[in-house]
Amino acid sequence: RRKALKGWPYGANVGWSPVGHIRKKDKCLYMGGWSTSWAIYPKTHLATISMSQSLVYFDVPGWVARKDELDSALEFGVAQHRRRVSALFRHRNKVGGAAGGGSSAQKA
Repeated sequence: RRKALKGWPYGANVGWSPVGHIRKKDKCLYMGGWSTSWAIYPKTHLATISMSQSLVYFDVPGWVARKDELDSALEFGVAQHRRRVSALFRHRNKVGGAAGGGSSAQKA
């Protein structure tokens, strides 16, 4: 185990590499600045690059980070897909597999 970097403000959840930060829970590598950012998600084989070249010094009315920020929207979409696939597998196992199970409405 490595010692914590003295003065590192991000705690144990975020690591550092010469090219950017590493989110330890999923090994996401990312870096960003005022108007440009990028992220690489190795588990899903996805990468994002955002180059807005604009700065906003005030809150945007109605801004929802989950939908309006590229990285957040991507992460939300991947999580949503995983939940749906998991629910599909649970449903198939519950009705006895994909063949011959019928709908759950018919069984009720």
